[in-house]
Amino acid sequence: MIPAVITDTSITFFAKGRPWNLSADHPKFSDIKQLLTSGSDDADRAIQLTDVRVAVDAATAGQAALTEEGLFLNGKQMPSIWRDKAVAAPDSMKVLLVYPGDRVRVEGDEDAPDGIYTVGEVDNNDADKRVYVESEEDYFGFVANTSIKEIVEEGPRLPAQEPEPEPQPLVEAEDIGCDCNEAGMDSEWNWEPDQNAYVCNGCGEVQ
Repeated sequence: MIPAVITDTSITFFAKGRPWNLSADHPKFSDIKQLLTSGSDDADRAIQLTDVRVAVDAATAGQAALTEEGLFLNGKQMPSIWRDKAVAAPDSMKVLLVYPGDRVRVEGDEDAPDGIYTVGEVDNNDADKRVYVESEEDYFGFVANTSIKEIVEEGPRLPAQEPEPEPQPLVEAEDIGCDCNEAGMDSEWNWEPDQNAYVCNGCGEVQ
């Protein structure tokens, strides 16, 4: 049982070494009250109901983060509609764990028959039908997020891309020295990533 003080207008409960407070206008006030009065010791669930940010983190295995600025998936900001959906139904963010190549179980979609499908692509601009699926029975199309019940098999996960190297500052030819110096030509050294070297734009010398 989770220690708690419950009134008609507020709830304070103690979990994970700290107090959690909420007032009657909290959207999950009734759910939390019911959980605490039932004698449950599921502190994680109580915290997730109380703090939507914790719930989003749990639903997406830490891949999504809800902040004041918006919802971020693996560090990339999602369209603003996703923040609103995350606040209203954080558990529904599980759909963000679906990637192309995954095999998913679809059930209850208005168009797609119940069954196992392969994910062809995802559209993060659509917060209701994000996932495009294909089946061996030649059905293909986007399905409702709520109809995706589980990931049966994960597809390959691409490694995170390394950031592009920052462009190197231009260097005057005379700072390094080349044939342009003797000829009195104005030139610059440009950093060429493909060659991993500086190349003079006057004489073409490589350093």
